[in-house]
Amino acid sequence: MENPTNANRLANLQMRRGMSRREFFEYQFEGARGSLETMRKYIDIQDKEMLDIGCGYGGASTFFAINGLRVTAVDNQSYEDGFLADAINFAIEKEVGITFCFSDAHKLPFKTNSIDIIRLDSVLEHLETPETVLAECRRVLKTGGLLFISFPLFYSPYGGHTVDYLKIPWLHTLPSTWVRRLLRQHKSKPGMITTDYVEKLYLSLNKMTLKRYKRIIKEVSLEEISYEEAFYMPHDAVLFFSLFKKSIRCRSFNGLKQAFIHYNFTSVLIFAFLFFLYRLPVRRISALNEIIVSGIRSVLRC
Repeated sequence: MENPTNANRLANLQMRRGMSRREFFEYQFEGARGSLETMRKYIDIQDKEMLDIGCGYGGASTFFAINGLRVTAVDNQSYEDGFLADAINFAIEKEVGITFCFSDAHKLPFKTNSIDIIRLDSVLEHLETPETVLAECRRVLKTGGLLFISFPLFYSPYGGHTVDYLKIPWLHTLPSTWVRRLLRQHKSKPGMITTDYVEKLYLSLNKMTLKRYKRIIKEVSLEEISYEEAFYMPHDAVLFFSLFKKSIRCRSFNGLKQAFIHYNFTSVLIFAFLFFLYRLPVRRISALNEIIVSGIRSVLRC
């Protein structure tokens, strides 16, 4: 289970991630700690060749490089300009050596059987043809190499990547014209995560489902050695419940008051209901699993 202090720190970073590219880098950097712990369960990471596909601003890539991996960070974001130059500068500031590569994951410019570890974190759901990308991953992985994948399911409560503006669960499953209209009714927040940014993010989704994912990994002959379902709790809910529990423990009425003042209580109630739903046995039913489980974490072997 994640340390509550680390969870709170990550939630705070998540709240600020849209203020600037540097804030987003720091959020990625901190969030990579959990990924590294998972990797260490399956492989000795020291001096291993790693591809971090969909690196964004390179925060996670930088963290991995600091901790002993030889990292090549790959991305070709179509909805942001100049992101890779910033990623390179952030890595230089941390004094780590990373190879940054502007490339299409559908045709990786790497030799067959050359990579020890590949990471696809919140990437698979944005790919035009995920079947092709996973086949490419299998090609470049060494025999016995590992592929670490995590992504939100499209039909999950907030699988549309619109939660920064649309707090009602499953709203993103409405026709896309409706979703875009609802987004544009909101005033953009200061910083990077504007309604236009979120709309582009939403339009990039391929509506990945668990059923489709399982079919793809079978088709490309990747062996799944670990599978875990996840419940993603948004940052404001994490911080609300943390402050709420602390106030109860300390018997602080002022703390309780602050919790209700600073966070949208309606949103928090929705998240509490979703968590309760997630804990019910009904999510084991295949059809309901797709709409209740937030996302998955999977480890595949070549």
